[in-house]
Amino acid sequence: MKTVSTVIVAVGLLAGALTHDAAAQTVVVSPAPAPTTYRGELWTWDPTLSTATIRQGAQDIRVKVTPDQLVGVRAHDIVTVVGTPAPPQELERILVQGPPTRAVATGPMDQTEISGNITAVYPDGRISLATSRGPLDVWVATPVGDRFRPGEAARMKSIVQTVTLVALDTGSAPQPAALAATEPGDYAVLTGRILSLEPGGRITIESPRGPISTWVADPSRYSVGQVVRLRTAVVAGQ
Repeated sequence: MKTVSTVIVAVGLLAGALTHDAAAQTVVVSPAPAPTTYRGELWTWDPTLSTATIRQGAQDIRVKVTPDQLVGVRAHDIVTVVGTPAPPQELERILVQGPPTRAVATGPMDQTEISGNITAVYPDGRISLATSRGPLDVWVATPVGDRFRPGEAARMKSIVQTVTLVALDTGSAPQPAALAATEPGDYAVLTGRILSLEPGGRITIESPRGPISTWVADPSRYSVGQVVRLRTAVVAGQ
């Protein structure tokens, strides 16, 4: 009887161990989100990661899409894509030990002048223009007030220059000059990375207010990620 009792206890312990192991190995897998259709203005896209950022009103939505949906797309086109929400992209950060630097415009001046109609006015100091070469987004002074209104004409002048980072101890830092104020208008100077380039000459540059765009004569002189300085003058009613 002692032998039988021992066997029963051993079997009970073994069954308990198997039950514990099975419970420990249980994994709950959440179902993948179903693809959703998104429609809006194409703001940016990344063919490597197969992602697109769609602007719907004041909201930007980053979407994971299939690679074929990014073939032939252009910035600011109204597009319809099917995909799943993508998390914000983690920016790569590189720390380099060295002296403080400043950006100095050293490249040749790439000048453009173009007219169009205002399609949108944003309270953060941006307006959108519909021009004969395509849409543009440019800076204006804040508060915007009633200087610029949708449907009215406007003319923009711009100068794009590549910059070089130089140490602060190489002399006094000259302040970047705006375009010469020869007429009433809104004048701005900004320095930022190139976000996108198009063969037709449209260049999109990052800014604290969102991407800003203009035209250049020869886009092959520039590359995505390159830092440039953009000076603009926007005159309403012309």
